[in-house]
Amino acid sequence: MGIAFGKPKVDLDAIRKWNLRPDGYVLYAGRIVPEKRLHLLLEAWGGIDTDRVLVVAGQFSEAAYERTCRRRAAAGNVLFLGPQYGDVLTELYSNASVLVHPSVLEGMSLVLLEAADLACCILAADIPANRGTLGDSILYFNMDKASQLQEQLCRSLSSKALRSEFGKQARQLVRRQFSWSASAERMERIYRKVLKLGRNT
Repeated sequence: MGIAFGKPKVDLDAIRKWNLRPDGYVLYAGRIVPEKRLHLLLEAWGGIDTDRVLVVAGQFSEAAYERTCRRRAAAGNVLFLGPQYGDVLTELYSNASVLVHPSVLEGMSLVLLEAADLACCILAADIPANRGTLGDSILYFNMDKASQLQEQLCRSLSSKALRSEFGKQARQLVRRQFSWSASAERMERIYRKVLKLGRNT
């Protein structure tokens, strides 16, 4: 998998349109289905004392789950934007304090790679796929514990230096390991290995 990295941070009118400010919100981006665990994030968010907004960029796929999430969101400062794409999504990544990715069903998440390339501080469920993708360059929480998610969110929101450091590390990692050139080199090594095995059989 190769990603077209190197997009500049963009400054459009989208976040102003929603009365959002840079570093003034936490972002969830992606499909909204039970296995993506937005409900866990909303549970954690309800116990955080902050003037930031929780921004949800994604589309609900199930009416019952939407009702559950909206009910949990009623107690907090939550903004549902619907699905967002392209430059608008890039702007949302670029200006978020933290991207939270509570999903427990992932392969190599494009959301994580895109956010990391824009030096966004990321807090994700501690599952093998996420660790295999971004290693120690992001923050983790136990996938079943809203209390730990809340604790890690408070930790990251209280330290701009921590957010900056994790964002920088994540960006360096994805550009080193997941660019088109890095992917092409890995594929070439695999093909050479297969050809060598073929000649030896």
